[in-house]
Amino acid sequence: MDVFEEQKFYPNEKTPIKEHYSGSFDSVFLSFIPFFKIDEGRLDKSSFQRVHQITYPQFKSANPDLNLPENISADIYTNDNPDYPSDDEIRQYGSPVKWSEVRAGVGFESLAEIDKALGTTIGHYRAVFSRQDLADRLLQYAEDSRTFLPQEGTFDVFSKISILKAFRSLGKTLLIVRDEFLDKKTTIDITALTEEEFCKTIDFKDYYIHDADEELLFAIDWDDFFFLIAASSATLEAVLASGSFEGFHCDESTKTYWELGDDELAAGLATEAAGTSRA
Repeated sequence: MDVFEEQKFYPNEKTPIKEHYSGSFDSVFLSFIPFFKIDEGRLDKSSFQRVHQITYPQFKSANPDLNLPENISADIYTNDNPDYPSDDEIRQYGSPVKWSEVRAGVGFESLAEIDKALGTTIGHYRAVFSRQDLADRLLQYAEDSRTFLPQEGTFDVFSKISILKAFRSLGKTLLIVRDEFLDKKTTIDITALTEEEFCKTIDFKDYYIHDADEELLFAIDWDDFFFLIAASSATLEAVLASGSFEGFHCDESTKTYWELGDDELAAGLATEAAGTSRA
């Protein structure tokens, strides 16, 4: 499949990542959105996670224009958090922290456990896959080490800067940016853009960035704490040579729920089904 012709820039959960991009690229790298620390001498922020859970009355009070029922039974999360650093503050006073450092600091067995912990903190999983034990350990580590959790489903400022440098290292000047629902397509000339200008140009819901020659694609999806880098093998290795992106190469079986894997997913679904049948 030609992802540009069909405008399907991100794989679904059932299709292996490399298979999805095979008509356009032969290599894909799954890159983690980094954690970060803040120079506390320059900035005082008290919340180490942007997304947090709120009650339904709080949600209803914050949305008076919506025709909402009196009560519902649901977990509600918001990313409206003034105690979490803004993108400008992160760019000016922050420094990225690798997942490998966090894994060692928390004592997780794998990087997949970081992703499970992060997903649990935002209510991403169905109950059978949720890992509150991992989430609690990660949140405690964040507080103890003064390390901020990344935000999901958007390119962070450190990754944006690395993306800009990647295109420039390949001699690219014209980029195409598309939003989540492909309602907007913007052409950007990065020749004279500063890092700050580029970070502000890429909006919160801009999910797909590629060059006009369609040789390098960056793609992210809703709720993901990672993004995909797709290119030819030679181009991808040139981009990764900078060391700016942490993650792993997708193999023939890697899917977007890489942290679970097919066996773990099947076992969880079977457990869920068995519980439903007994209810």
